[in-house]
Amino acid sequence: MRNIMARLIPRSLASAMGLQKLGLFLLIPFASFTSHTWMPLPPNLLLFGIAGIITCLLYDAHFTLSERQSKPLRWSTNPYRPMIRTLLWFTAYMLVTQYFIDAPLRRYIGTLVSPVYGALILLLVQDMDKDYLKKLTEKFIRYTVYLFIIEALIRYGVSIYKIMEGTNYYQGFYRFKFYSPIYVETNGLSIHLISMFFFVLWWAQHTGQNMRFYLISLFVLVVLCLSRTSIISVPVGLVYFFLAKRYSWKNLLIAFGLIGCLAGFCALFFLESLVNDPSFQSKYQILYAAIDYFQHIDLLTFLFGIGFTLSNNVLDIYAHNYFLVYLIESGLFGLLIFVWILWLFIRKTNGLALIVILPLAVQILSSAITYVPFLYTILPLILIFSNNSLIQSKQLC
Repeated sequence: MRNIMARLIPRSLASAMGLQKLGLFLLIPFASFTSHTWMPLPPNLLLFGIAGIITCLLYDAHFTLSERQSKPLRWSTNPYRPMIRTLLWFTAYMLVTQYFIDAPLRRYIGTLVSPVYGALILLLVQDMDKDYLKKLTEKFIRYTVYLFIIEALIRYGVSIYKIMEGTNYYQGFYRFKFYSPIYVETNGLSIHLISMFFFVLWWAQHTGQNMRFYLISLFVLVVLCLSRTSIISVPVGLVYFFLAKRYSWKNLLIAFGLIGCLAGFCALFFLESLVNDPSFQSKYQILYAAIDYFQHIDLLTFLFGIGFTLSNNVLDIYAHNYFLVYLIESGLFGLLIFVWILWLFIRKTNGLALIVILPLAVQILSSAITYVPFLYTILPLILIFSNNSLIQSKQLC
Protein backbone atom coordinates (compact mmCIF):
# COMPACT_ATOMS: atom_id res chain seq x y z
CA MET A 1 0.00 0.00 0.00
CA ARG A 2 2.84 2.35 0.86
CA ASN A 3 4.50 1.76 -2.52
CA ILE A 4 1.24 2.47 -4.35
CA MET A 5 0.76 5.76 -2.47
CA ALA A 6 4.37 6.75 -3.16
CA ARG A 7 3.81 6.28 -6.91
CA LEU A 8 0.53 8.20 -6.98
CA ILE A 9 1.79 11.20 -5.00
CA PRO A 10 4.67 13.38 -6.31
CA ARG A 11 7.85 13.50 -4.27
CA SER A 12 7.25 17.12 -3.35
CA LEU A 13 4.08 15.98 -1.60
CA ALA A 14 5.48 12.73 -0.20
CA SER A 15 5.35 13.99 3.35
CA ALA A 16 2.70 14.85 5.88
CA MET A 17 3.51 18.55 5.50
CA GLY A 18 3.18 18.35 1.73
CA LEU A 19 -0.21 16.66 1.96
CA GLN A 20 -1.28 19.10 4.66
CA LYS A 21 -0.47 22.05 2.40
CA LEU A 22 -2.26 20.39 -0.51
CA GLY A 23 -5.39 19.87 1.58
CA LEU A 24 -5.46 23.51 2.65
CA PHE A 25 -4.78 24.63 -0.94
CA LEU A 26 -7.81 22.68 -2.15
CA LEU A 27 -10.05 24.15 0.56
CA ILE A 28 -9.16 27.81 1.11
CA PRO A 29 -8.44 29.49 -2.28
CA PHE A 30 -11.32 27.71 -4.03
CA ALA A 31 -13.98 28.06 -1.29
CA SER A 32 -15.99 30.46 -3.49
CA PHE A 33 -16.00 28.20 -6.54
CA THR A 34 -19.59 27.05 -6.37
CA SER A 35 -22.45 26.80 -8.82
CA HIS A 36 -26.16 26.28 -8.25
CA THR A 37 -27.17 26.80 -11.87
CA TRP A 38 -24.71 25.84 -14.60
CA MET A 39 -23.03 22.82 -12.99
CA PRO A 40 -24.60 19.64 -11.57
CA LEU A 41 -21.98 19.57 -8.80
CA PRO A 42 -20.15 22.59 -7.30
CA PRO A 43 -16.36 22.44 -7.97
CA ASN A 44 -15.53 23.22 -4.34
CA LEU A 45 -17.56 20.18 -3.27
CA LEU A 46 -15.29 17.92 -5.32
CA LEU A 47 -12.17 19.58 -3.87
CA PHE A 48 -13.68 19.21 -0.39
CA GLY A 49 -13.93 15.45 -0.94
CA ILE A 50 -10.24 15.18 -1.87
CA ALA A 51 -9.24 17.35 1.10
CA GLY A 52 -11.36 15.17 3.38
CA ILE A 53 -9.48 12.04 2.27
CA ILE A 54 -6.17 13.81 2.88
CA THR A 55 -7.27 14.85 6.36
CA CYS A 56 -8.27 11.28 7.25
CA LEU A 57 -4.87 10.03 6.07
CA LEU A 58 -2.96 12.64 8.07
CA TYR A 59 -4.87 11.92 11.27
CA ASP A 60 -4.33 8.17 10.92
CA ALA A 61 -1.56 7.23 13.39
CA HIS A 62 -0.41 4.38 11.13
CA PHE A 63 -0.06 6.46 7.95
CA THR A 64 3.45 7.21 6.69
CA LEU A 65 4.83 7.68 3.20
CA SER A 66 8.35 8.02 4.49
CA GLU A 67 9.47 7.33 8.03
CA ARG A 68 11.76 10.34 7.93
CA GLN A 69 9.47 12.81 6.22
CA SER A 70 6.01 11.97 7.51
CA LYS A 71 4.45 12.55 10.88
CA PRO A 72 0.67 12.17 11.30
CA LEU A 73 -1.34 14.97 12.87
CA ARG A 74 -2.82 14.22 16.26
CA TRP A 75 -6.21 15.24 17.61
CA SER A 76 -4.90 15.65 21.16
CA THR A 77 -2.55 18.48 20.12
CA ASN A 78 -4.94 20.44 17.90
CA PRO A 79 -5.66 23.84 19.53
CA TYR A 80 -9.06 24.17 17.83
CA ARG A 81 -10.61 20.99 19.21
CA PRO A 82 -13.67 22.65 20.88
CA MET A 83 -14.66 24.47 17.69
CA ILE A 84 -14.04 21.43 15.49
CA ARG A 85 -16.07 19.26 17.85
CA THR A 86 -18.99 21.74 17.75
CA LEU A 87 -18.96 21.89 13.94
CA LEU A 88 -18.92 18.10 13.65
CA TRP A 89 -21.67 17.67 16.25
CA PHE A 90 -23.77 20.17 14.29
CA THR A 91 -23.25 18.12 11.14
CA ALA A 92 -24.09 14.89 12.98
CA TYR A 93 -27.29 16.42 14.35
CA MET A 94 -28.39 17.54 10.89
CA LEU A 95 -27.51 14.19 9.33
CA VAL A 96 -29.49 12.18 11.88
CA THR A 97 -32.53 14.45 12.04
CA GLN A 98 -32.76 14.96 8.27
CA TYR A 99 -32.52 11.19 7.76
CA PHE A 100 -35.35 10.40 10.17
CA ILE A 101 -37.66 13.06 8.73
CA ASP A 102 -37.06 11.53 5.27
CA ALA A 103 -35.54 14.64 3.71
CA PRO A 104 -33.97 13.90 0.28
CA LEU A 105 -30.19 13.63 0.69
CA ARG A 106 -29.39 15.48 -2.52
CA ARG A 107 -31.27 18.48 -1.12
CA TYR A 108 -29.22 18.86 2.04
CA ILE A 109 -25.80 17.42 1.21
CA GLY A 110 -24.43 20.96 0.76
CA THR A 111 -25.83 22.00 4.13
CA LEU A 112 -24.04 19.05 5.76
CA VAL A 113 -20.78 19.83 3.98
CA SER A 114 -20.58 23.50 5.02
CA PRO A 115 -19.65 23.12 8.74
CA VAL A 116 -17.39 20.15 7.92
CA TYR A 117 -15.60 22.45 5.47
CA GLY A 118 -14.63 24.69 8.38
CA ALA A 119 -13.73 21.68 10.52
CA LEU A 120 -11.32 20.38 7.87
CA ILE A 121 -9.56 23.74 7.68
CA LEU A 122 -9.11 23.82 11.46
CA LEU A 123 -7.88 20.21 11.42
CA LEU A 124 -5.32 20.88 8.69
CA VAL A 125 -3.89 24.15 10.04
CA GLN A 126 -2.28 22.38 12.99
CA ASP A 127 1.44 23.31 13.12
CA MET A 128 1.12 24.95 9.70
CA ASP A 129 3.41 27.80 8.69
CA LYS A 130 1.45 31.05 9.05
CA ASP A 131 3.17 32.60 6.02
CA TYR A 132 1.76 29.81 3.88
CA LEU A 133 -1.69 30.40 5.34
CA LYS A 134 -1.39 34.10 4.54
CA LYS A 135 -0.58 33.27 0.92
CA LEU A 136 -3.58 30.96 0.71
CA THR A 137 -5.82 33.64 2.21
CA GLU A 138 -4.60 36.18 -0.33
CA LYS A 139 -5.32 33.66 -3.11
CA PHE A 140 -8.80 33.14 -1.64
CA ILE A 141 -9.48 36.87 -1.82
CA ARG A 142 -8.01 37.26 -5.30
CA TYR A 143 -9.72 34.22 -6.83
CA THR A 144 -13.09 35.18 -5.32
CA VAL A 145 -13.00 38.74 -6.63
CA TYR A 146 -11.98 37.66 -10.13
CA LEU A 147 -14.62 34.93 -10.12
CA PHE A 148 -17.44 37.33 -9.27
CA ILE A 149 -16.26 39.97 -11.73
CA ILE A 150 -16.66 37.28 -14.40
CA GLU A 151 -20.04 36.32 -12.88
CA ALA A 152 -21.30 39.91 -13.10
CA LEU A 153 -20.14 40.25 -16.71
CA ILE A 154 -21.91 37.03 -17.69
CA ARG A 155 -25.10 37.86 -15.77
CA TYR A 156 -25.44 41.37 -17.20
CA GLY A 157 -24.37 40.18 -20.65
CA VAL A 158 -27.02 37.44 -20.76
CA SER A 159 -29.65 39.79 -19.30
CA ILE A 160 -28.98 42.48 -21.93
CA TYR A 161 -28.96 39.88 -24.70
CA LYS A 162 -32.34 38.53 -23.55
CA ILE A 163 -33.75 42.05 -23.34
CA MET A 164 -32.68 42.73 -26.92
CA GLU A 165 -34.05 39.35 -27.96
CA GLY A 166 -37.33 39.97 -26.14
CA THR A 167 -37.06 36.88 -23.93
CA ASN A 168 -36.28 38.62 -20.63
CA TYR A 169 -39.71 38.66 -19.01
CA TYR A 170 -38.70 40.31 -15.73
CA GLN A 171 -39.54 43.94 -15.01
CA GLY A 172 -37.38 46.85 -13.87
CA PHE A 173 -34.09 46.04 -12.16
CA TYR A 174 -35.22 42.43 -11.72
CA ARG A 175 -34.10 41.90 -15.31
CA PHE A 176 -30.50 41.90 -14.03
CA LYS A 177 -30.95 39.76 -10.90
CA PHE A 178 -31.10 36.38 -12.62
CA TYR A 179 -29.18 34.40 -15.29
CA SER A 180 -26.15 33.98 -13.01
CA PRO A 181 -23.78 31.05 -13.63
CA ILE A 182 -23.36 30.67 -9.85
CA TYR A 183 -26.55 31.51 -7.93
CA VAL A 184 -30.19 31.34 -8.92
CA GLU A 185 -30.68 35.01 -8.08
CA THR A 186 -28.57 37.82 -6.64
CA ASN A 187 -29.93 37.80 -3.09
CA GLY A 188 -27.97 34.61 -2.49
CA LEU A 189 -24.99 36.15 -4.26
CA SER A 190 -25.22 39.14 -1.91
CA ILE A 191 -24.68 36.88 1.13
CA HIS A 192 -21.43 35.72 -0.43
CA LEU A 193 -20.24 39.19 -1.45
CA ILE A 194 -21.15 40.90 1.84
CA SER A 195 -19.20 38.24 3.76
CA MET A 196 -16.18 38.68 1.50
CA PHE A 197 -16.29 42.49 1.55
CA PHE A 198 -16.09 42.71 5.33
CA PHE A 199 -13.57 39.88 5.55
CA VAL A 200 -11.27 41.75 3.13
CA LEU A 201 -11.84 44.95 5.12
CA TRP A 202 -10.74 43.12 8.29
CA TRP A 203 -7.81 41.48 6.49
CA ALA A 204 -6.56 44.86 5.22
CA GLN A 205 -6.62 46.28 8.73
CA HIS A 206 -5.17 43.14 10.28
CA THR A 207 -2.19 42.81 7.94
CA GLY A 208 -1.72 46.41 6.82
CA GLN A 209 -1.91 45.32 3.17
CA ASN A 210 -3.34 47.53 0.45
CA MET A 211 -6.66 45.88 -0.46
CA ARG A 212 -8.18 48.94 -2.13
CA PHE A 213 -8.72 47.26 -5.52
CA TYR A 214 -10.45 44.25 -3.97
CA LEU A 215 -12.60 46.36 -1.64
CA ILE A 216 -13.73 48.69 -4.44
CA SER A 217 -14.40 45.71 -6.71
CA LEU A 218 -16.45 43.92 -4.05
CA PHE A 219 -18.42 47.07 -3.24
CA VAL A 220 -19.27 47.59 -6.92
CA LEU A 221 -20.25 43.93 -7.20
CA VAL A 222 -22.53 44.29 -4.15
CA VAL A 223 -24.23 47.29 -5.78
CA LEU A 224 -24.60 45.37 -9.05
CA CYS A 225 -26.51 42.67 -7.18
CA LEU A 226 -29.36 45.19 -6.89
CA SER A 227 -30.27 43.85 -3.47
CA ARG A 228 -31.82 46.43 -1.16
CA THR A 229 -30.93 44.46 1.95
CA SER A 230 -27.25 44.51 1.02
CA ILE A 231 -27.44 48.30 0.64
CA ILE A 232 -28.59 48.41 4.28
CA SER A 233 -26.10 45.81 5.54
CA VAL A 234 -23.06 47.67 4.17
CA PRO A 235 -23.50 50.85 6.28
CA VAL A 236 -24.41 48.73 9.33
CA GLY A 237 -21.17 46.79 8.95
CA LEU A 238 -19.11 49.92 8.29
CA VAL A 239 -20.50 51.67 11.36
CA TYR A 240 -19.47 48.72 13.50
CA PHE A 241 -16.07 48.40 11.83
CA PHE A 242 -15.08 52.05 12.33
CA LEU A 243 -16.80 52.80 15.64
CA ALA A 244 -16.62 49.58 17.67
CA LYS A 245 -13.08 50.20 18.86
CA ARG A 246 -13.79 53.74 20.00
CA TYR A 247 -17.30 53.60 21.41
CA SER A 248 -19.32 51.46 23.81
CA TRP A 249 -22.14 49.14 22.79
CA LYS A 250 -24.62 51.74 24.03
CA ASN A 251 -23.33 54.31 21.55
CA LEU A 252 -23.24 51.69 18.81
CA LEU A 253 -26.88 50.81 19.42
CA ILE A 254 -27.76 54.49 19.20
CA ALA A 255 -25.87 54.72 15.89
CA PHE A 256 -27.66 51.64 14.53
CA GLY A 257 -30.97 53.10 15.71
CA LEU A 258 -30.27 56.31 13.81
CA ILE A 259 -29.44 54.30 10.69
CA GLY A 260 -32.74 52.44 11.07
CA CYS A 261 -34.67 55.67 11.49
CA LEU A 262 -32.93 57.19 8.46
CA ALA A 263 -33.71 54.09 6.38
CA GLY A 264 -37.35 54.22 7.51
CA PHE A 265 -37.58 57.92 6.69
CA CYS A 266 -36.13 57.35 3.22
CA ALA A 267 -38.54 54.45 2.69
CA LEU A 268 -41.48 56.84 3.14
CA PHE A 269 -40.57 58.54 -0.14
CA PHE A 270 -40.76 55.19 -1.92
CA LEU A 271 -43.69 53.78 0.02
CA GLU A 272 -45.99 53.42 -2.96
CA SER A 273 -43.41 51.66 -5.09
CA LEU A 274 -42.45 49.42 -2.15
CA VAL A 275 -46.05 48.37 -1.52
CA ASN A 276 -46.45 47.44 -5.17
CA ASP A 277 -43.06 45.74 -5.40
CA PRO A 278 -43.43 41.94 -5.83
CA SER A 279 -40.36 41.21 -3.69
CA PHE A 280 -41.66 43.39 -0.86
CA GLN A 281 -45.10 41.77 -1.12
CA SER A 282 -43.53 38.31 -0.98
CA LYS A 283 -41.97 39.12 2.42
CA TYR A 284 -45.43 39.74 3.87
CA GLN A 285 -46.70 36.60 2.21
CA ILE A 286 -43.87 34.61 3.81
CA LEU A 287 -44.55 36.18 7.22
CA TYR A 288 -48.26 35.38 7.20
CA ALA A 289 -47.66 31.88 5.80
CA ALA A 290 -45.06 31.18 8.50
CA ILE A 291 -47.38 32.35 11.29
CA ASP A 292 -50.16 30.14 9.97
CA TYR A 293 -47.74 27.20 9.60
CA PHE A 294 -46.46 27.39 13.20
CA GLN A 295 -50.04 27.48 14.49
CA HIS A 296 -50.78 24.06 13.00
CA ILE A 297 -47.63 21.95 13.46
CA ASP A 298 -46.85 19.46 16.23
CA LEU A 299 -44.03 19.77 18.76
CA LEU A 300 -41.63 17.33 17.06
CA THR A 301 -41.87 19.19 13.75
CA PHE A 302 -41.23 22.48 15.53
CA LEU A 303 -38.16 21.05 17.30
CA PHE A 304 -36.60 19.09 14.41
CA GLY A 305 -37.97 20.68 11.23
CA ILE A 306 -39.31 19.28 7.97
CA GLY A 307 -36.10 18.91 5.93
CA PHE A 308 -33.82 21.33 4.14
CA THR A 309 -35.12 23.06 0.98
CA LEU A 310 -38.66 21.85 1.78
CA SER A 311 -40.09 25.04 3.31
CA ASN A 312 -41.64 25.80 -0.08
CA ASN A 313 -43.88 22.75 0.40
CA VAL A 314 -45.56 24.19 3.50
CA LEU A 315 -45.43 27.94 2.77
CA ASP A 316 -46.14 27.76 -0.98
CA ILE A 317 -43.13 30.08 -1.30
CA TYR A 318 -39.50 29.65 -0.34
CA ALA A 319 -38.69 31.33 2.99
CA HIS A 320 -36.20 34.03 1.91
CA ASN A 321 -34.89 34.46 5.44
CA TYR A 322 -31.94 32.45 6.77
CA PHE A 323 -33.24 32.24 10.33
CA LEU A 324 -36.74 31.27 9.21
CA VAL A 325 -35.32 28.65 6.83
CA TYR A 326 -33.33 27.03 9.64
CA LEU A 327 -36.30 27.20 12.02
CA ILE A 328 -38.69 25.54 9.57
CA GLU A 329 -36.31 23.13 7.86
CA SER A 330 -34.02 22.05 10.75
CA GLY A 331 -36.26 22.96 13.67
CA LEU A 332 -35.67 25.03 16.77
CA PHE A 333 -32.68 22.87 17.77
CA GLY A 334 -31.01 23.37 14.37
CA LEU A 335 -31.47 27.14 14.52
CA LEU A 336 -30.13 27.34 18.08
CA ILE A 337 -27.05 25.27 17.23
CA PHE A 338 -26.35 27.44 14.17
CA VAL A 339 -26.61 30.64 16.28
CA TRP A 340 -24.46 29.00 18.96
CA ILE A 341 -21.72 28.31 16.37
CA LEU A 342 -21.75 31.97 15.30
CA TRP A 343 -21.55 33.00 18.96
CA LEU A 344 -18.59 30.65 19.52
CA PHE A 345 -16.68 32.25 16.65
CA ILE A 346 -17.45 35.70 18.08
CA ARG A 347 -16.27 34.68 21.55
CA LYS A 348 -13.18 32.78 20.40
CA THR A 349 -12.03 35.73 18.26
CA ASN A 350 -12.69 38.34 20.97
CA GLY A 351 -15.41 39.91 18.86
CA LEU A 352 -13.46 40.11 15.59
CA ALA A 353 -15.86 37.72 13.82
CA LEU A 354 -18.64 40.27 14.35
CA ILE A 355 -17.09 42.30 11.53
CA VAL A 356 -18.48 39.67 9.16
CA ILE A 357 -21.36 38.23 11.19
CA LEU A 358 -23.16 41.53 11.95
CA PRO A 359 -23.67 42.75 8.34
CA LEU A 360 -24.28 39.14 7.32
CA ALA A 361 -27.09 38.90 9.90
CA VAL A 362 -28.77 41.88 8.23
CA GLN A 363 -28.34 40.48 4.74
CA ILE A 364 -29.75 37.03 5.54
CA LEU A 365 -33.00 38.55 6.78
CA SER A 366 -33.99 38.77 3.13
CA SER A 367 -32.22 35.84 1.53
CA ALA A 368 -31.08 32.32 2.31
CA ILE A 369 -28.54 29.84 0.98
CA THR A 370 -27.54 26.91 3.19
CA TYR A 371 -24.50 25.76 1.20
CA VAL A 372 -21.99 28.28 2.56
CA PRO A 373 -18.41 26.88 2.46
CA PHE A 374 -17.14 30.44 2.00
CA LEU A 375 -18.58 31.41 5.41
CA TYR A 376 -17.00 28.39 7.07
CA THR A 377 -13.72 29.43 5.45
CA ILE A 378 -13.87 33.08 6.49
CA LEU A 379 -14.74 32.50 10.14
CA PRO A 380 -12.00 29.87 10.76
CA LEU A 381 -9.45 32.18 9.08
CA ILE A 382 -10.43 35.02 11.41
CA LEU A 383 -10.14 32.60 14.33
CA ILE A 384 -6.69 31.41 13.22
CA PHE A 385 -5.20 34.83 12.55
CA SER A 386 -6.84 36.60 15.49
CA ASN A 387 -4.56 34.54 17.75
CA ASN A 388 -1.52 34.86 15.50
CA SER A 389 1.29 36.80 17.14
CA LEU A 390 3.08 37.18 13.77
CA ILE A 391 0.47 39.68 12.62
CA GLN A 392 -0.28 42.87 14.44
CA SER A 393 -4.04 42.81 15.05
CA LYS A 394 -6.18 45.74 16.13
CA GLN A 395 -8.97 44.63 18.43
CA LEU A 396 -12.35 46.00 17.37
CA CYS A 397 -14.30 45.31 20.53
